[in-house]
Amino acid sequence: MHPVGVHFVTSFAVAVFLFSIADIFLTQNAQTLLVDATRIMVLFLPVLVVAAILLGILDGKIRFRKIKNSHILKRKLVYGILLFVVEAGSAVIIWIDRFAAPGWSALVVLLAAAGAVLVFLLGLLGASIREALFPGN
Repeated sequence: MHPVGVHFVTSFAVAVFLFSIADIFLTQNAQTLLVDATRIMVLFLPVLVVAAILLGILDGKIRFRKIKNSHILKRKLVYGILLFVVEAGSAVIIWIDRFAAPGWSALVVLLAAAGAVLVFLLGLLGASIREALFPGN
């Protein structure tokens, strides 16, 4: 389940990043549409990140018995927690209507970029352990 859950986080985080950049260049109806879509995505992103972390912990315990035995899994956990903080911060800023305020747009773009980078790093770490055998194989 973890790989499936992670795809939602990845697609939402990248979309929020792209939408936050596009918001700077658009006006009126298109801008309103993107802001509304971004607001909905950032509302779900922290929840999806927590779900992905919990599924990753379960997957790690099943596949590796103990998470503390794997440096990669520990790093993924730290990056996942950082991703949660970044996405929760984005959600707060966007939902208190600071998305359109001057200066705050740049912060939203930076947080969205940080989220996209963290998702990328988590994906690289995950790809490095995707060939791990399940217990008994």
